[in-house]
Amino acid sequence: MAITQIISSLGSVPTTADPATFDTRGDTFLGTTLPGMRTELNTFATQANALAAAMNVVAAGGAISIPYTFSTTTTDADPGAGVLRLDNATQNTATTIRADTLDSAGSDWTAAIDVFDDSTSTIKGFLRLVKQSDGTKWLIFSVSALASPAGYKNITVAVVASSTANPFTNGDSILLDFSRVGDKGTAGATGAMAPIAAAAGTVDAITANFTPDITLADQTLCYVVCAGANTITAPTFTPDGLPTRTIKARGGAALKIGDIAGAGFVALIEYNLAGTYWELLNPSEDKGIGVHEIVMTSSNGAGSTNTKFGRFTTTESSAGTSITYADSATLGGSWTINDTGKYAVHLEDAPGLGAYFGISKNSAQGTTNIQNITATDRLMQSQSKHATYWDAVSGVFQLTAGDVLRNHIDVSASSGVGKLRILRLS
Repeated sequence: MAITQIISSLGSVPTTADPATFDTRGDTFLGTTLPGMRTELNTFATQANALAAAMNVVAAGGAISIPYTFSTTTTDADPGAGVLRLDNATQNTATTIRADTLDSAGSDWTAAIDVFDDSTSTIKGFLRLVKQSDGTKWLIFSVSALASPAGYKNITVAVVASSTANPFTNGDSILLDFSRVGDKGTAGATGAMAPIAAAAGTVDAITANFTPDITLADQTLCYVVCAGANTITAPTFTPDGLPTRTIKARGGAALKIGDIAGAGFVALIEYNLAGTYWELLNPSEDKGIGVHEIVMTSSNGAGSTNTKFGRFTTTESSAGTSITYADSATLGGSWTINDTGKYAVHLEDAPGLGAYFGISKNSAQGTTNIQNITATDRLMQSQSKHATYWDAVSGVFQLTAGDVLRNHIDVSASSGVGKLRILRLS
């Protein structure tokens, strides 16, 4: 999964300095160049979102994560290099996973797979199959045994939960994630597995039904196969109709958004009787970023004090928490970056022939045109080459939490039809 779309140069634009070609260039610019750039930008955004989705899936992986190509064939034979198949056409009733010892990139995983049955517990571990490009398609199994025919492994499993009966199609790129269960304790009953159940309710108000029912005794342990990542810092858990309790981090601290990594994540939680809350014992260390984006349209002059910090009338779309827009009649508009990462920034405007426009970062020079501000504060800038048509400037930048971006414009020349898009990539 990669971003392959290239944003083309605007090329020759119509100019009054060359009246003989003005009409021809104008027709080409409006009829071909700008529509082509819009198509390229839409493709870029689609690829960026797909890359983010794939990163989310990888981030929520287990201790061992192996890439495979899925096959709908069910026969007991070597599935072929880099291929994984199940023993049943109804995928969530499969009892054997047939996995080649080579992954889809040709790497040999024989030694890693051989440890799948090393635990002395009856259940050796938990295994998740998930589609690389769509984290909402998955199967969760418990593992009980391993056999080693020539060239591949037969993994004996029992389904725990699934997104659908058949989440995968032939040829899908998937990941096999495996997490080992500890060895059985010497006291017998001490080594018993904690109960496991699929989550119901919502991602922030989780319910579950266990067999047999659990109780709210101190240090009660259970596994929950989650339906999605937590979007708040104080999600709740209500098992078997018991009183609703908050899920917290170890020691009673609030969770972070994404500590429950996403669909198919197996959360291990323990009840704290003294504090009357549940503790998440295995928070995700690498959290998928999700979609964080803001799109502004219809530029609206600038601040009365910061006369070069442009404002917008309309928030066309806003998602996630990584970017915050603030509008002030005196100070102008600003976009605060809340999370360190890589961001794509795209600005369109029709500021008029010769006018400069662009995006500044952490600039305090609110009355100075962007071409004259401190160079290190200029994130990107452009100069319009024509009188009436749109210009655009784009870039991908590594930004730090706390950075403040501003639409730095010559308001006297701005068209009032500008558009700004900021998208977090990683």
